[in-house]
Amino acid sequence: MRHFYWILLSCGVIGGLVIAGEKAQTASATVGAHTTELPDYDRIRIYALSGAPFRGNEGFPILPYDGAVCKIVDEVEVSGKQADAICKLWRTLNDEPNQAMCHSPPYGFRFYRGEKMEYETSMCWKCNNYYGPNDAGKQIWYGLKKDKQSATLLKLCKKLLPHPDVKN
Repeated sequence: MRHFYWILLSCGVIGGLVIAGEKAQTASATVGAHTTELPDYDRIRIYALSGAPFRGNEGFPILPYDGAVCKIVDEVEVSGKQADAICKLWRTLNDEPNQAMCHSPPYGFRFYRGEKMEYETSMCWKCNNYYGPNDAGKQIWYGLKKDKQSATLLKLCKKLLPHPDVKN
């Protein structure tokens, strides 16, 4: 009987490791679609956001917080070379494991091809994360490495859309 329990326990642990490994590979491929493999977009709308997310209908949606939004204080649309530059920079972003922390994002982004919005996210440089869909379409948190690339993106956002709450 003892061996039976050890066999069950071993199967459970091995099965859990296999599933965890598959999820890690899936998350990795999904993250790539929103960073290193981000496609080109015709235009990008950048939103200056203010404050922590709150429940409401008006504002920029923080999709992992089902029903939460951030107040939009300003916005700008870029296209052509500026949109290309953002996409190129975005592809250099380095991800790292992260869970949601504060997520009080100064900027939100909507990426468009023609009239269709194809990707939407907000980015927080305090807790270093942003969100995007996983393979099942659920919005989940991704970590953003605190490095030169993410600092350059923040600097570019501040240049294109000065933010009242971002000082540096």
